[in-house]
Amino acid sequence: MADLPEVLPDLDLCPYSHLLHSLQKNGIVVTDLITLDPLLIVKRCPLPLGDVRCLIRDVLYALQQQLHMAPPHHHQVNGILTSTNTPGAKDTKSVEEQSGFVSTLDNALDSALGGGFPAGYLTEIVGESAVGKTQFALCLLLSAQLPAPRGFCKSAIYIGTEAPLNTKRLEQVLEMHPHFRDLPSSVRPSFDRIHCLTVHDFNTQQLIIDHHLQRAVQEYNAGLVVIDSITANFRAYHNSSTSSGLAQRAIELNRLGAILRRVAREHQLAVIVTNQVSDRFVDNILRAPDSVWRTSSPVPSSAAPSQSSTASLTQNAKLTLDYQQDFFTGWSHDAHSRNEELKNPALGLAWANQLSARVVLKFENDNIHSHRGLGKRHRTLSLVFSPWSAPTQLPVTYSIEAQGVAHVDEATPQDHDELLREALWEIDEENEEFP
Repeated sequence: MADLPEVLPDLDLCPYSHLLHSLQKNGIVVTDLITLDPLLIVKRCPLPLGDVRCLIRDVLYALQQQLHMAPPHHHQVNGILTSTNTPGAKDTKSVEEQSGFVSTLDNALDSALGGGFPAGYLTEIVGESAVGKTQFALCLLLSAQLPAPRGFCKSAIYIGTEAPLNTKRLEQVLEMHPHFRDLPSSVRPSFDRIHCLTVHDFNTQQLIIDHHLQRAVQEYNAGLVVIDSITANFRAYHNSSTSSGLAQRAIELNRLGAILRRVAREHQLAVIVTNQVSDRFVDNILRAPDSVWRTSSPVPSSAAPSQSSTASLTQNAKLTLDYQQDFFTGWSHDAHSRNEELKNPALGLAWANQLSARVVLKFENDNIHSHRGLGKRHRTLSLVFSPWSAPTQLPVTYSIEAQGVAHVDEATPQDHDELLREALWEIDEENEEFP
C-alpha cells in the first residue's frame, strides 16, 4: 500500500497497521481495493476477510467525502473492527435532512429533480438558447430566501457573464407567483437579499471566484450561488482549436470545479451554473444495432460476413466517446429521442467530471401529428445524473409563464386532437345543405 498515504493522507491507518505490510508485499494499491472483490484480495494476501472489507469501506468513505456522500463509518473496539453509524451519523442522513433543498416551487419539477436543488453540490442546468435556463435561475434566486422546506432562508448571489440580472422579469415573478403573493412581508423574498455582479471577461471571472466568492458568501449569509453562464468567458478566452489550448482549458476547468465544489460543501449552499450546448455529429455506425438486430428473417449465407463485420464495428463503436457520452450528456440517439437534434453540453468531458449533477432542458417535438406538419415544440426537463436521486425516466414538460416556470400536464396537448381528425372535416356532398 505504498500509494495509500499519498492518495489519502488524512486517512487514519492505525486500525489497519497489521494489514499494510502484506498488502504492500503483494502489490495491492488503492485502485485494487476499490475495484477488486475482497475475496480476490484475500486470496493474494493471507488476511482476515472482515478486516479487508472494513479497510475498503473506509477508503471509499474517504474518497466519497469530496462528493459529500459518506457511507457508514467503521472503527476498532477492543482490537476488533466493527461497523457503526454513530461516528458518521450526520453523514448517513438523507440529503434533505442534512441541508435541505431550494425548490422550483412546482411539485412536478421538484419531483423530477429528486426534491429540488440540494445544498452542498455543484449542479449544472444545460440547454440550448431560449429553453429557459435563466428563468429557472431567477426563480431559484427568490425561492432560496424562503424558509424550509422551500428554501434555505438565506440570501442569494448571482454572477452574470452574458447579461445583467433581469430585475424586471424578477419583479414580475415575485408579483405574479401565487406562493410569493400570499406570504407575509416578514418572509417574502426581497431584492435586497439578491447580490448580483456582471463580468464580461475570463480574468475578472477567475479573480472573483478565486478570491472574493467565499468572502461574499460569509458576508451576505448566502445559501445559493448562480453563475449564468459558465461557458461564455471560457469560449471567448481559450482557443479550443489546438491541443495545447484544450489542455490549458481542462486545467482551468478542473481548478474552477474544485473551488465551486469546496464552496458548496464547506458553506452548505447550492451552487448552480448554466451551460450552453453545441451540435453533435454522430457516425452512422452508432445507429447500426437497430438495423442489424431488428430483422427476424433468415440471413443468406452470402450476407453473413457483412453482418459479422458490422457487428464487430458496432462493438468497437460502443467503446468510443461518441457512444459513451449518451449516458452523461442528456442527449442520446436511441429510439425515444431519434427525432431530436443531438447536442453536447459545452466545455466537454473535462467539465462534466467536475459536476455533482446535470439537469438538461430541451426543446422536443410533439410527434403525434408531425407527419402532417402539425408537430408542436415544447420544453422538457430531465435529471441526467446526481448523487441524491436516480435519473429521470420520463422528461417533464414545462412552460415559461408570467409567474415563472411551471409543469404542463401531459393531457394538455391532446385537448384539441379531436378537432384535428380528418374525418370530422370531410364534407358529405349528398347531405350538404345550403341556407
